[in-house]
Amino acid sequence: MTMKVIIQLLLALTAWIDIRKDELLADRELCKNGEKPFAIKPLK
Repeated sequence: MTMKVIIQLLLALTAWIDIRKDELLADRELCKNGEKPFAIKPLK
C-alpha cells in the first residue's frame, strides 16, 4: 500500500468516526454498563 492510499484511508476513517460520533459514544456507554451495543453502519 502506498502512503497516499494509507492517508486516504485514515481520512475516510476519521470522517466516519466524526459522522458516527454520537452512536459510538452511546455504544461505549452501553458497553460500560454491561449491555450489548447497537450495530453501527460500516465504513463504505
